[in-house]
Order: sequence, then C-alpha cells, then structure tokens
Amino acid sequence: DEPSEPSNPVEPSDKDIVGTISIAFRMSRISFGHVWIYIHNTSDEPLEVGLYTVQPGEGVSLGNFNLTRSDGPGLYYNIESYCGNLYGLDGTVSVSDKLTRGRLKAVSEVLKIGNHFDPIYNCTGFALTIWNIGSAKIMPFIPIPLVAMVEILLWGGKFNNLEMSYPPAEQVYKQKGNGKDAYLVPVCEESLDSAI
Repeated sequence: DEPSEPSNPVEPSDKDIVGTISIAFRMSRISFGHVWIYIHNTSDEPLEVGLYTVQPGEGVSLGNFNLTRSDGPGLYYNIESYCGNLYGLDGTVSVSDKLTRGRLKAVSEVLKIGNHFDPIYNCTGFALTIWNIGSAKIMPFIPIPLVAMVEILLWGGKFNNLEMSYPPAEQVYKQKGNGKDAYLVPVCEESLDSAI
C-alpha cells in the first residue's frame, strides 16, 4: 500500500478559525506613518482579545502610540477603529490572515504585557510583533512604518481594503499596567481629536 499524503499541520481547520487579523499602515500628517493591528470576530461567540471582549461580527483595533495621543505612551484599543471611521481611512494599506483560537490566545498574552513604547517597540515594532505570532513571519522586524508598508504591499496588501467596526467613543481605551495588573481605562476626548 502507498502511504497517504500527510495533512498540512500549518493549515487550520475551519472549526479552529475564529476571525481575521490584519496589519495596516497609513501615512500620518504628524509622523512618518502609523502601523496597527485589527482583529475581526467571524465566530458566533464573544472573543477575548487581550483585555477587551469582541462581540460576533465586530472587531477591535490595537495600536501603540507615544506622543500623538493625550493619554500617554503605550497600548490603545479602538483608536484606529474610532478615528479611522470618523476622519477617514483613505490611503490605508493592509493585508489579512486567518485567526485561529491558538493564535488569538498567544496574541492576547502578548497584549497583556505589551503596554510600553520605545524606539524599537514603537507602533511598527508592536504591530509586527503581534502579526508574526503564529504566522509565516513575512514581516522583517524593522520598526520603520514605511518599511512595513512596503512589506505589506509585497505580501499582497491592498490599498483602501480595510473596513473596521465603528465603536462608540466610550469603547476606546488606553491600557494601564502590564500582566496581572493590566486594566483598561476610557481615553480622554483629546485622544480622539485627530486622524490616525
């Protein structure tokens, strides 16, 4: 008897897929661009993404900021989703991938300890770190937004192809603390007063 072809262990089964994960870039007027992550729940149950619960059919954006948001440096939930829908997302470049339960769990653990900003773990370093969890690691770890944009395009990214849920302002959060001491607080109005 001929041996049967082994199944591809990398390709997830449909029951393991709970959503999509996207990495996106957009040029900014006040910096050299911004790179962020967007997770969309395609399952029929709520998903825990870091410290945030995403309802079925909805999503959450995740971005690392320094001085461009009034609530201080570190991890924000839904800034890009809120401000992108309010002010527009023209020129956004993005690429998406399947999100499995295992990948989501690993991403969530990193989010809980990822509330800091430095020259390497800036918006780009953060987004590449999250994207590379459980993926083919198609992005080199070079924390420059324009380099990430080129990589996104090289790996099939498209312009103006990202749609994000539009959360109310009270569901835009700044993470405080890390690990078991991490929690979310609503952002101040000043953090919502400009485009991405």
